[in-house]
Amino acid sequence: MRNNVRKKMRLICLLFAMVLLAGVPAAAKDRKNQKAAAENVVKKEMVCKTNGTIYQWKNDSWRIKKKTIRTKKEFKKFQTVLKKKQEKGLRKMLKKQYAGTNFRKKSIVLVPQLLSPYMNYKYKAMVTKFDAKGKLVGEIQIERSGNMDKPGVSYPAIVKTYVVVVRVPKAQEAMIDYYQIAFQD
Repeated sequence: MRNNVRKKMRLICLLFAMVLLAGVPAAAKDRKNQKAAAENVVKKEMVCKTNGTIYQWKNDSWRIKKKTIRTKKEFKKFQTVLKKKQEKGLRKMLKKQYAGTNFRKKSIVLVPQLLSPYMNYKYKAMVTKFDAKGKLVGEIQIERSGNMDKPGVSYPAIVKTYVVVVRVPKAQEAMIDYYQIAFQD
């Protein structure tokens, strides 16, 4: 008899936890055919309130991969790595603009991108949207400007590594599967 009471209590606690955590209305015990229903509201696109910077990578011998800095300790460790790799400009810019980041609420994401040095680039915003596979994409929007259409002037096909640095809220950064760059002319 005790085992039956314990099983019933566990079942009641489990159902109560499901209702609280998932927001799903529980089906009554008498109505076993009735299914619980939940409304899923999915936003197709959302503009994140972020600020960002685009920086030209100076040291071609050492390239950065996508990096997410979530704590003050990681930030200081990355500063020492940049110091060892002779990347003084990026180190100073990060220290100046991002040292005061509240890492409890925000993370810093560094995304490398090959860009032409003959164009001007300006960070616009970051939009989160779902791709065809259902993964959440952090689309970093960059405004591109520059006059490369001068008659009689040819520009060499040179690309250099730039680093896009974005400060993203932690709640959104945790959900984003990958980042991509979108250009606006």
